[in-house]
Amino acid sequence: MDDLNRRDCRQLILVAAQPEDGVRSMTVCYEREGEDSFRPVPELEDLQGFVGKNGIMHDRKRNTETTPAGLWQISSAFGNELPPDGLKLPWRQVTPCSDWVCDDSSPYFNTWQERGDPDLTPWSDDVEHLADYPFHYAWACVLEYNRPPDVIPARGCAIFLHVADGGTGGCVGLQQADMLSVLNWLDIEKQPYILITGHTQSSG
Repeated sequence: MDDLNRRDCRQLILVAAQPEDGVRSMTVCYEREGEDSFRPVPELEDLQGFVGKNGIMHDRKRNTETTPAGLWQISSAFGNELPPDGLKLPWRQVTPCSDWVCDDSSPYFNTWQERGDPDLTPWSDDVEHLADYPFHYAWACVLEYNRPPDVIPARGCAIFLHVADGGTGGCVGLQQADMLSVLNWLDIEKQPYILITGHTQSSG
């Protein structure tokens, strides 16, 4: 709670990986009620979802298909679909040139860049080409995991909250209707965070 208070967090998404397989998750959204308490948000307190295909991991490693356990800020949203009316997060629309750069030799590692921009140093094809994921990235939120300026390439990149119908490559997934409900609830002025916990995998 002290950590949340220091961050002025007033919206919190709790994602708990379930012990049955470590992939299915329970998601509950909380709104700050007082200095040291949060209350569940009605209709956003029993959301079935998914984490990485290999569960969650502390000190996550790249290419493990695990979701990073921990507390991460939610900074913005994006999508292949149009933003919902009343969105209260910064939004970026996916274009045919939108790359999330996963090339760890690039100065743009773990950032969104538009391929072909003449002002940028080219990067390799080690990317997530966002337009290639019209279902999963119909609507998504960026989690501030391993983001510039403090990055460790071995920890991986491109960790989002997005639409999913099964285990992910490392992101947090929700069914489409639930994703839209959560997206409409999130408010950047309330310093939203996501806490990922539950059944974990070894980081060895």
